[in-house]
Amino acid sequence: MFFSTTALLSVASWASSALGAISFASVLSFAVTFAIAAVALAFLYTAIMMEIYTIQLIERVEAGDSEALQQLKINNVLDVGMTAIGIAGAISSRACNSCYKEARSIESTEKFGSRAVEGAAKYSDDMADAFRTAEKLEEKGLNKSVISSALEKGDDVINSLSKSDDLVINRLNEISRNGNEKQWVALIDNECYEPLKVKNVDIYAVNEKSPAKLGQNIGELDEVDFVNKIIYEDKTANGLYIDNPTVPQTEAEWADDKILIKTKQKIDAISQSDFNIRINKSGEVSQYSFMVDELKDIKDIRYRINADTPELRKAVEDSINTLKEEYPDYSFSAIFGEK
Repeated sequence: MFFSTTALLSVASWASSALGAISFASVLSFAVTFAIAAVALAFLYTAIMMEIYTIQLIERVEAGDSEALQQLKINNVLDVGMTAIGIAGAISSRACNSCYKEARSIESTEKFGSRAVEGAAKYSDDMADAFRTAEKLEEKGLNKSVISSALEKGDDVINSLSKSDDLVINRLNEISRNGNEKQWVALIDNECYEPLKVKNVDIYAVNEKSPAKLGQNIGELDEVDFVNKIIYEDKTANGLYIDNPTVPQTEAEWADDKILIKTKQKIDAISQSDFNIRINKSGEVSQYSFMVDELKDIKDIRYRINADTPELRKAVEDSINTLKEEYPDYSFSAIFGEK
């Protein structure tokens, strides 16, 4: 009987301890779960209240409240949006992202103008990303007028400019001082394979003193680099070294025709008081007369000749020396064996 009573007491004691342990674990688990839920709800409440506050600020800014604009902190809104993504899910994050984009639009409208914002909204895949790129360009020193014109064109132009070095930035700033920034940005958008570098530039006469040539193409430039201020001329000399050429020429005759005579014609064309410029890209011709003054300012002409022999080098050098005598303000040089 004693054994049985002792055994029962032991079992009872063990059961009591087990129940106590289970009860403590349950309480601890509940407490941890409650704490996590409370923190999550606190973050969610903060995110929602910040969204409401941001919307109220936006409404005040739209009503012309300048103080509200100062209070509208874009980075804070974005931070809350990221918190909402983790805690509240897609609904809250979408709402906050909408607030963020709206706030960016308001701030960028004040900085770059309404047309820039409208262009970014219409032609950019991510308007907020376009604004960030614009702000980075501003930090690099690019004039706001150029940035605004680029934003109007959308992703292609703004992303192209984002890769520009200081030399390109400085040249664009020089150009924008003349009030032609919109035209140059349009040129970058439509014609440039790199910012301010174009190919197939044709010069057309507008001088009334030569009515016979009025409207005629009086010069063709293979490539113009408005950044480094260089005109490139591509010359094909392979025909000098083929068997049975249609028109046999010596190197001196070729250089006299392709280097000396052609260059004189082109320099005379861009030395006129006025002329039109057209760029032929993929069969489409566009007129860019605003480039006239910039083109006149270029005094460096470089030839890229796709052949290389001692005789050819000598003939080209002779022609270049003649050009240097006639046009002392210009610099002439040649690269052999290249396009």
